[in-house]
Amino acid sequence: MIAFICILLTIAVYAVSKLVYRKMRFALLSPLLIAPCILSLMLVGVHIDYSDYDKGGRWLSNLLQPAVVGFAVPCINFAR
Repeated sequence: MIAFICILLTIAVYAVSKLVYRKMRFALLSPLLIAPCILSLMLVGVHIDYSDYDKGGRWLSNLLQPAVVGFAVPCINFAR
């Protein structure tokens, strides 16, 4: 159950940080910088072990890996 909550928490924090970045457009408010910081603080504050968080993170990572490869293939073909 913790793994599922961690997936939802990660997606929610990223979505909120993306909305904030759209409104303010400041480089240090980039979702790729802010989301991990907020997630780290939340995990430490709620006393969730990283291994518990990683169980949910692995699902998210496995879902993103094919997308990363899918975007890389057109880039390789474009470079030729």
